[in-house]
Amino acid sequence: MNKSGIHPTGEKVLVRPIKTERKTDGGIIIPDAAASKYDLAQIKATVIEVGPTAFEKEVYFEKTYGMPTVTPRSGDIIAIAKYAGYLLKGKDGEEYRIINDDDITAILEDDWDTKHV
Repeated sequence: MNKSGIHPTGEKVLVRPIKTERKTDGGIIIPDAAASKYDLAQIKATVIEVGPTAFEKEVYFEKTYGMPTVTPRSGDIIAIAKYAGYLLKGKDGEEYRIINDDDITAILEDDWDTKHV
């Protein structure tokens, strides 16, 4: 459910970035300088809402050529470029990003961890 008060238009996608864990499994706090290496290329985010024309290219390609495509839906965990889109604060006080549909680089499985980056 979208509590942000932000609704993407066109091919845009509303996501909520997932912060990188700043503590090891043993309880040691990782300084921001060291933890930022996990954030260099991509960050994880949760898809909140998808715009009405997002992923039209993929749907067209699948219908035209019969090749299956995978598109993210609300609730999926995804990887995006660190500086993709722009930041907005929702009416619920959370930080969100509006990104283009083609800024999504991967859909991640539930057990995927930022340590794999």
